[in-house]
Amino acid sequence: MTQKVGNSRIFLEDVNGNAKQTGGYFNTPIALTQLGFAPILMRVCFLMQNFRPAYIHGVYVDDPESWQGRESRPCRGEIRWYGATDAGLVDVRGAVDLWGLTQERKRFAELQKLHPEKPLEEIGEIVLSEDWPTKCRQKLHDELKIN
Repeated sequence: MTQKVGNSRIFLEDVNGNAKQTGGYFNTPIALTQLGFAPILMRVCFLMQNFRPAYIHGVYVDDPESWQGRESRPCRGEIRWYGATDAGLVDVRGAVDLWGLTQERKRFAELQKLHPEKPLEEIGEIVLSEDWPTKCRQKLHDELKIN
């Protein structure tokens, strides 16, 4: 579990740092009159990170020599939604043990039984796209209602 959290944290810190760096608006105090605008801007800054190259250990955006002789690298969005590849990337959507918590593993197993013909990567994508916070809140609400 510690390794999962650590590996996820590296990626999240990378995205968070890049979003703050590219969105200079968040490097200064935000006026009270603009607080309603801040979440929208933050979302846009984070969405724009999809146009940056994917994070790969040992391959750095500022060091073209680490790109292994390529002129350019695909961005995160191109890799995720259009099937582009980049040397060093590993698709772990089908390996739920690497990223899934208990509830995600259970859901992955359920979907795997329901759809045995689907590739594991597609099942992993379904699990990742589900709205887990809402599902957990609904489950908690239902439990409290019963009691």
